[in-house]
Amino acid sequence: MKPILYLFSVLSLARIEAFAQIVPKVEVQLTTTGTLVFTGTKTNANAGLDAESASKLVKQITDDDGTKIFNSPENADKAHGTVAIKMADGGQLSFQTQVGNVSFTSFKADVRGTVASGNVALTDVSGQAQISVKSGNITVEGAETRGIVATQKGNITLKNPSNALVATTASGTMQVLFSATYLPKKGIEYRLERGDVRLASVTEAAKINLGEGNIEVENVQKGVDLTIEKMGNINIRAVGSGVKALTRRGNISLQIPAINSTNEPTWLQTDQGNINLTLPAGFAGILQLELVQNQEFATEYRVIDSANKLNTTSENTLNPAGEIISKRTTLRQVFANGSRLVRLRVKNGNITINQL
Repeated sequence: MKPILYLFSVLSLARIEAFAQIVPKVEVQLTTTGTLVFTGTKTNANAGLDAESASKLVKQITDDDGTKIFNSPENADKAHGTVAIKMADGGQLSFQTQVGNVSFTSFKADVRGTVASGNVALTDVSGQAQISVKSGNITVEGAETRGIVATQKGNITLKNPSNALVATTASGTMQVLFSATYLPKKGIEYRLERGDVRLASVTEAAKINLGEGNIEVENVQKGVDLTIEKMGNINIRAVGSGVKALTRRGNISLQIPAINSTNEPTWLQTDQGNINLTLPAGFAGILQLELVQNQEFATEYRVIDSANKLNTTSENTLNPAGEIISKRTTLRQVFANGSRLVRLRVKNGNITINQL
Protein backbone atom coordinates (compact mmCIF):
# COMPACT_ATOMS: atom_id res chain seq x y z
CA MET A 1 0.00 0.00 0.00
CA LYS A 2 2.79 2.40 0.87
CA PRO A 3 4.54 1.98 -2.53
CA ILE A 4 1.25 2.82 -4.28
CA LEU A 5 0.78 5.94 -2.15
CA TYR A 6 4.36 6.92 -2.80
CA LEU A 7 3.90 6.48 -6.57
CA PHE A 8 0.69 8.52 -6.43
CA SER A 9 2.51 11.27 -4.56
CA VAL A 10 5.35 11.31 -7.07
CA LEU A 11 2.94 11.50 -10.01
CA SER A 12 0.94 14.26 -8.33
CA LEU A 13 4.10 16.25 -7.68
CA ALA A 14 5.19 15.79 -11.30
CA ARG A 15 1.82 17.12 -12.49
CA ILE A 16 2.13 20.13 -10.18
CA GLU A 17 5.65 20.88 -11.45
CA ALA A 18 4.55 20.49 -15.06
CA PHE A 19 1.63 22.83 -14.45
CA ALA A 20 3.97 25.36 -12.84
CA GLN A 21 6.19 25.29 -15.93
CA ILE A 22 3.35 26.09 -18.31
CA VAL A 23 4.08 29.38 -20.04
CA PRO A 24 1.03 31.66 -20.15
CA LYS A 25 0.36 32.45 -23.81
CA VAL A 26 -1.62 35.38 -25.13
CA GLU A 27 -2.53 35.63 -28.82
CA VAL A 28 -4.07 38.83 -30.17
CA GLN A 29 -5.49 38.90 -33.70
CA LEU A 30 -7.42 42.11 -34.47
CA THR A 31 -8.64 43.54 -37.76
CA THR A 32 -10.45 46.36 -35.97
CA THR A 33 -8.79 49.75 -35.47
CA GLY A 34 -7.78 51.50 -32.27
CA THR A 35 -5.22 51.62 -29.47
CA LEU A 36 -3.87 48.59 -27.64
CA VAL A 37 -2.28 48.94 -24.20
CA PHE A 38 -0.39 45.96 -22.72
CA THR A 39 0.63 46.25 -19.06
CA GLY A 40 2.07 43.79 -16.56
CA THR A 41 0.18 41.89 -13.88
CA LYS A 42 1.64 39.69 -11.15
CA THR A 43 -0.87 36.82 -11.39
CA ASN A 44 -2.00 34.71 -14.32
CA ALA A 45 -5.59 34.99 -13.10
CA ASN A 46 -5.62 38.68 -14.02
CA ALA A 47 -4.13 38.22 -17.48
CA GLY A 48 -6.16 39.05 -20.56
CA LEU A 49 -8.67 41.76 -21.32
CA ASP A 50 -9.18 44.48 -18.74
CA ALA A 51 -12.91 44.48 -17.99
CA GLU A 52 -12.99 48.23 -17.54
CA SER A 53 -11.73 48.90 -21.05
CA ALA A 54 -13.34 45.95 -22.81
CA SER A 55 -14.90 46.73 -26.17
CA LYS A 56 -17.98 44.99 -27.52
CA LEU A 57 -16.05 44.44 -30.73
CA VAL A 58 -13.23 42.54 -29.02
CA LYS A 59 -13.70 39.03 -27.63
CA GLN A 60 -11.64 36.72 -25.47
CA ILE A 61 -11.40 32.94 -25.11
CA THR A 62 -9.20 31.22 -22.53
CA ASP A 63 -8.46 27.50 -22.64
CA ASP A 64 -5.58 25.11 -21.98
CA ASP A 65 -3.65 26.61 -24.90
CA GLY A 66 -3.78 30.13 -23.49
CA THR A 67 -5.78 33.29 -24.07
CA LYS A 68 -7.00 34.36 -27.50
CA ILE A 69 -8.22 37.90 -28.13
CA PHE A 70 -9.90 38.61 -31.45
CA ASN A 71 -12.82 40.23 -33.27
CA SER A 72 -15.52 38.77 -35.46
CA PRO A 73 -15.01 39.11 -39.24
CA GLU A 74 -18.09 41.30 -39.61
CA ASN A 75 -16.47 43.89 -37.30
CA ALA A 76 -13.32 44.31 -39.40
CA ASP A 77 -12.18 47.91 -39.85
CA LYS A 78 -14.51 49.15 -37.10
CA ALA A 79 -13.06 51.27 -34.28
CA HIS A 80 -12.68 49.53 -30.92
CA GLY A 81 -11.29 52.57 -29.06
CA THR A 82 -8.64 51.87 -26.42
CA VAL A 83 -8.37 48.27 -25.26
CA ALA A 84 -6.18 47.33 -22.26
CA ILE A 85 -4.69 43.85 -21.93
CA LYS A 86 -2.89 42.48 -18.86
CA MET A 87 0.26 40.40 -19.34
CA ALA A 88 1.59 37.96 -16.72
CA ASP A 89 5.36 37.74 -16.19
CA GLY A 90 7.07 34.84 -17.92
CA GLY A 91 4.52 34.61 -20.70
CA GLN A 92 4.53 34.70 -24.46
CA LEU A 93 2.65 37.28 -26.49
CA SER A 94 1.92 37.18 -30.19
CA PHE A 95 -0.11 39.90 -31.83
CA GLN A 96 -1.25 41.21 -35.19
CA THR A 97 -3.04 44.53 -35.60
CA GLN A 98 -4.15 46.73 -38.47
CA VAL A 99 -4.42 50.42 -37.58
CA GLY A 100 -3.66 51.95 -34.19
CA ASN A 101 -0.93 52.56 -31.65
CA VAL A 102 0.37 49.71 -29.48
CA SER A 103 2.20 50.07 -26.15
CA PHE A 104 3.84 47.55 -23.81
CA THR A 105 4.76 48.49 -20.24
CA SER A 106 6.41 46.78 -17.27
CA PHE A 107 6.32 43.01 -17.73
CA LYS A 108 8.63 40.06 -18.42
CA ALA A 109 7.59 38.17 -21.53
CA ASP A 110 8.58 37.40 -25.09
CA VAL A 111 6.74 39.61 -27.58
CA ARG A 112 6.29 38.85 -31.26
CA GLY A 113 4.00 40.59 -33.72
CA THR A 114 3.22 42.98 -36.55
CA VAL A 115 1.50 46.35 -36.89
CA ALA A 116 0.22 47.53 -40.28
CA SER A 117 -0.04 51.20 -39.32
CA GLY A 118 0.62 52.76 -35.92
CA ASN A 119 3.30 53.66 -33.40
CA VAL A 120 4.81 51.06 -31.06
CA ALA A 121 6.28 51.80 -27.62
CA LEU A 122 8.00 49.35 -25.25
CA THR A 123 8.90 50.52 -21.74
CA ASP A 124 10.66 48.28 -19.20
CA VAL A 125 9.80 45.10 -21.06
CA SER A 126 12.18 42.26 -20.22
CA GLY A 127 12.32 39.51 -22.81
CA GLN A 128 12.82 38.64 -26.45
CA ALA A 129 11.12 40.97 -28.92
CA GLN A 130 10.42 40.48 -32.60
CA ILE A 131 8.26 43.35 -33.80
CA SER A 132 7.66 44.58 -37.34
CA VAL A 133 5.84 47.79 -38.30
CA LYS A 134 4.92 48.71 -41.86
CA SER A 135 4.21 52.38 -41.17
CA GLY A 136 4.87 53.95 -37.78
CA ASN A 137 7.47 54.95 -35.23
CA ILE A 138 9.05 52.66 -32.64
CA THR A 139 10.26 53.67 -29.17
CA VAL A 140 12.04 51.23 -26.83
CA GLU A 141 13.12 52.21 -23.32
CA GLY A 142 15.17 49.91 -21.09
CA ALA A 143 18.22 47.67 -21.32
CA GLU A 144 16.36 44.38 -20.78
CA THR A 145 14.62 44.25 -24.17
CA ARG A 146 16.40 41.91 -26.58
CA GLY A 147 15.75 40.81 -30.16
CA ILE A 148 14.84 42.95 -33.16
CA VAL A 149 12.43 45.79 -33.88
CA ALA A 150 11.95 47.12 -37.41
CA THR A 151 9.84 49.65 -39.25
CA GLN A 152 9.58 50.07 -42.99
CA LYS A 153 8.46 53.69 -42.79
CA GLY A 154 9.06 55.52 -39.52
CA ASN A 155 11.56 56.69 -36.93
CA ILE A 156 13.13 54.66 -34.13
CA THR A 157 14.14 55.96 -30.70
CA LEU A 158 16.04 53.74 -28.26
CA LYS A 159 16.50 54.88 -24.66
CA ASN A 160 19.24 53.19 -22.60
CA PRO A 161 19.35 50.09 -24.82
CA SER A 162 21.78 47.17 -24.85
CA ASN A 163 23.57 45.61 -27.81
CA ALA A 164 21.18 42.66 -27.49
CA LEU A 165 18.51 44.76 -29.24
CA VAL A 166 18.78 45.33 -32.99
CA ALA A 167 16.70 48.10 -34.54
CA THR A 168 16.30 48.93 -38.23
CA THR A 169 14.33 51.45 -40.24
CA ALA A 170 14.12 51.38 -44.02
CA SER A 171 12.95 54.99 -44.27
CA GLY A 172 13.37 57.13 -41.16
CA THR A 173 15.77 58.32 -38.48
CA MET A 174 17.48 56.36 -35.74
CA GLN A 175 18.18 58.00 -32.40
CA VAL A 176 19.81 56.40 -29.35
CA LEU A 177 19.74 58.14 -25.96
CA PHE A 178 21.71 57.25 -22.83
CA SER A 179 20.82 59.13 -19.66
CA ALA A 180 21.18 59.09 -15.87
CA THR A 181 18.53 56.37 -15.65
CA TYR A 182 20.88 53.88 -17.34
CA LEU A 183 21.00 51.04 -14.81
CA PRO A 184 24.00 48.76 -15.59
CA LYS A 185 27.02 49.91 -13.56
CA LYS A 186 29.68 48.36 -15.77
CA GLY A 187 29.67 51.27 -18.18
CA ILE A 188 28.17 51.79 -21.61
CA GLU A 189 29.52 49.92 -24.61
CA TYR A 190 27.32 50.31 -27.67
CA ARG A 191 27.58 49.69 -31.41
CA LEU A 192 25.25 51.18 -34.03
CA GLU A 193 25.53 51.01 -37.81
CA ARG A 194 23.58 54.19 -38.61
CA GLY A 195 21.92 56.87 -36.52
CA ASP A 196 22.53 59.53 -33.89
CA VAL A 197 23.71 58.83 -30.34
CA ARG A 198 23.34 61.18 -27.38
CA LEU A 199 24.77 60.77 -23.87
CA ALA A 200 23.52 63.13 -21.17
CA SER A 201 24.21 63.10 -17.42
CA VAL A 202 25.69 59.59 -17.54
CA THR A 203 27.66 58.51 -14.47
CA GLU A 204 29.59 55.64 -16.09
CA ALA A 205 32.27 55.52 -18.77
CA ALA A 206 31.04 55.16 -22.35
CA LYS A 207 32.41 53.52 -25.47
CA ILE A 208 30.41 54.21 -28.63
CA ASN A 209 31.19 52.82 -32.07
CA LEU A 210 29.06 54.32 -34.83
CA GLY A 211 29.12 53.50 -38.51
CA GLU A 212 27.52 56.71 -39.72
CA GLY A 213 25.77 59.51 -37.84
CA ASN A 214 26.40 62.07 -35.11
CA ILE A 215 27.43 61.73 -31.46
CA GLU A 216 26.58 64.28 -28.78
CA VAL A 217 27.95 64.08 -25.24
CA GLU A 218 27.03 66.30 -22.31
CA ASN A 219 27.94 65.98 -18.64
CA VAL A 220 29.48 62.50 -18.51
CA GLN A 221 31.28 61.91 -15.21
CA LYS A 222 33.83 59.39 -16.49
CA GLY A 223 35.73 58.97 -19.76
CA VAL A 224 34.39 58.54 -23.28
CA ASP A 225 35.74 56.56 -26.24
CA LEU A 226 33.91 57.60 -29.42
CA THR A 227 34.47 56.37 -32.98
CA ILE A 228 32.61 57.17 -36.20
CA GLU A 229 33.85 54.86 -38.92
CA LYS A 230 32.40 56.59 -42.00
CA MET A 231 30.92 60.06 -41.62
CA GLY A 232 29.52 62.18 -38.81
CA ASN A 233 30.17 64.92 -36.29
CA ILE A 234 31.09 64.63 -32.60
CA ASN A 235 30.13 67.31 -30.09
CA ILE A 236 31.41 66.93 -26.50
CA ARG A 237 30.65 69.16 -23.52
CA ALA A 238 31.72 68.54 -19.93
CA VAL A 239 33.44 65.14 -19.58
CA GLY A 240 34.97 64.31 -16.22
CA SER A 241 37.84 62.14 -17.41
CA GLY A 242 39.75 61.15 -20.55
CA VAL A 243 38.39 61.70 -24.06
CA LYS A 244 39.03 59.79 -27.26
CA ALA A 245 37.05 60.97 -30.29
CA LEU A 246 37.74 59.83 -33.84
CA THR A 247 35.73 60.43 -37.01
CA ARG A 248 36.75 59.58 -40.53
CA ARG A 249 34.84 62.45 -42.12
CA GLY A 250 33.29 65.14 -39.95
CA ASN A 251 33.84 67.84 -37.36
CA ILE A 252 34.75 67.46 -33.69
CA SER A 253 33.97 69.99 -30.98
CA LEU A 254 35.21 69.65 -27.39
CA GLN A 255 34.70 71.95 -24.44
CA ILE A 256 36.87 71.10 -21.43
CA PRO A 257 35.14 72.31 -18.25
CA ALA A 258 36.79 74.78 -15.90
CA ILE A 259 36.55 72.34 -12.99
CA ASN A 260 38.41 69.32 -14.30
CA SER A 261 41.27 67.76 -12.34
CA THR A 262 41.73 64.59 -14.40
CA ASN A 263 45.15 63.74 -15.77
CA GLU A 264 43.74 61.35 -18.36
CA PRO A 265 44.73 62.24 -21.94
CA THR A 266 42.50 63.69 -24.65
CA TRP A 267 42.82 62.55 -28.26
CA LEU A 268 40.78 64.10 -31.06
CA GLN A 269 41.21 63.11 -34.72
CA THR A 270 39.35 63.69 -37.98
CA ASP A 271 40.58 62.62 -41.40
CA GLN A 272 38.38 65.14 -43.22
CA GLY A 273 36.94 67.99 -41.17
CA ASN A 274 37.55 70.59 -38.47
CA ILE A 275 38.34 70.45 -34.76
CA ASN A 276 37.12 73.15 -32.40
CA LEU A 277 38.67 72.99 -28.92
CA THR A 278 37.65 75.25 -26.04
CA LEU A 279 40.01 75.27 -23.07
CA PRO A 280 39.32 76.81 -19.65
CA ALA A 281 41.18 79.83 -18.36
CA GLY A 282 44.38 78.76 -16.65
CA PHE A 283 44.57 75.46 -18.54
CA ALA A 284 47.43 73.29 -17.27
CA GLY A 285 48.60 70.63 -19.67
CA ILE A 286 50.44 69.74 -22.86
CA LEU A 287 48.81 70.79 -26.12
CA GLN A 288 50.01 68.76 -29.08
CA LEU A 289 48.52 69.23 -32.53
CA GLU A 290 49.11 68.22 -36.11
CA LEU A 291 47.38 69.61 -39.19
CA VAL A 292 48.01 67.89 -42.53
CA GLN A 293 46.76 69.16 -45.89
CA ASN A 294 47.22 66.99 -48.99
CA GLN A 295 44.47 68.32 -51.29
CA GLU A 296 42.63 71.50 -52.36
CA PHE A 297 45.67 73.74 -51.95
CA ALA A 298 43.70 76.73 -53.23
CA THR A 299 42.11 76.64 -49.76
CA GLU A 300 44.58 77.08 -46.95
CA TYR A 301 43.69 75.12 -43.84
CA ARG A 302 45.23 76.52 -40.69
CA VAL A 303 45.40 76.64 -36.92
CA ILE A 304 43.16 79.44 -35.62
CA ASP A 305 44.39 80.68 -32.24
CA SER A 306 41.88 83.04 -30.61
CA ALA A 307 44.34 84.14 -27.92
CA ASN A 308 47.42 84.25 -30.16
CA LYS A 309 49.47 82.17 -27.73
CA LEU A 310 50.44 79.20 -29.90
CA ASN A 311 53.88 78.80 -31.44
CA THR A 312 53.19 76.55 -34.40
CA THR A 313 55.67 75.43 -37.04
CA SER A 314 54.85 74.63 -40.67
CA GLU A 315 56.57 72.73 -43.46
CA ASN A 316 55.73 71.87 -47.05
CA THR A 317 56.53 68.74 -49.05
CA LEU A 318 57.28 69.28 -52.75
CA ASN A 319 57.31 66.92 -55.72
CA PRO A 320 60.24 66.88 -58.21
CA ALA A 321 58.55 69.66 -60.18
CA GLY A 322 58.57 71.91 -57.14
CA GLU A 323 54.84 71.70 -56.57
CA ILE A 324 53.37 71.41 -53.08
CA ILE A 325 51.91 67.96 -52.43
CA SER A 326 51.37 68.35 -48.69
CA LYS A 327 51.46 70.92 -45.90
CA ARG A 328 52.04 70.10 -42.26
CA THR A 329 51.58 72.32 -39.21
CA THR A 330 52.60 71.05 -35.77
CA LEU A 331 52.75 72.19 -32.16
CA ARG A 332 53.79 70.83 -28.79
CA GLN A 333 53.45 73.39 -26.03
CA VAL A 334 53.27 73.09 -22.23
CA PHE A 335 50.96 75.36 -20.26
CA ALA A 336 51.19 76.05 -16.51
CA ASN A 337 53.60 73.11 -16.04
CA GLY A 338 50.71 70.70 -16.59
CA SER A 339 51.14 67.06 -17.60
CA ARG A 340 47.74 66.23 -19.07
CA LEU A 341 48.14 65.58 -22.80
CA VAL A 342 45.60 67.06 -25.23
CA ARG A 343 46.37 65.77 -28.70
CA LEU A 344 44.65 66.93 -31.90
CA ARG A 345 45.13 65.65 -35.43
CA VAL A 346 43.32 67.03 -38.48
CA LYS A 347 43.64 66.14 -42.13
CA ASN A 348 42.29 68.68 -44.64
CA GLY A 349 40.54 70.92 -42.14
CA ASN A 350 41.05 73.70 -39.60
CA ILE A 351 41.94 73.57 -35.92
CA THR A 352 40.43 76.30 -33.75
CA ILE A 353 41.59 76.88 -30.17
CA ASN A 354 39.29 79.08 -28.10
CA GLN A 355 39.67 80.83 -24.71
CA LEU A 356 43.24 79.78 -24.14
